[in-house]
Amino acid sequence: MAVDDQGRERLQYIDPGDSRCSRLAAELADEWAEYIDATGLSASASRDYVRAAKAQECTQLEMKLKAAATAIAALHHDNEALRAELADRTGHVVVPLVRGP
Repeated sequence: MAVDDQGRERLQYIDPGDSRCSRLAAELADEWAEYIDATGLSASASRDYVRAAKAQECTQLEMKLKAAATAIAALHHDNEALRAELADRTGHVVVPLVRGP
């Protein structure tokens, strides 16, 4: 239970079912609750900490997404170059497979 700026207790709720690793999420939620109790962290400070952690996670995921997009673009470019090279060597055009919806 965290305490807000006016000294009132505030319940912070985490649903482990929202996570793919619900057991780990439940353990982390328990550890977080113990940490809040042990440190006397206020509700607003706790909320700020959680927001900062989420922002950091989003930044890391965005960096990974950009890296993946760069790798995919490079692979696409290499694939197109290989198709063109094969077509030049054999005189045949490589037709991509059409995928359904």
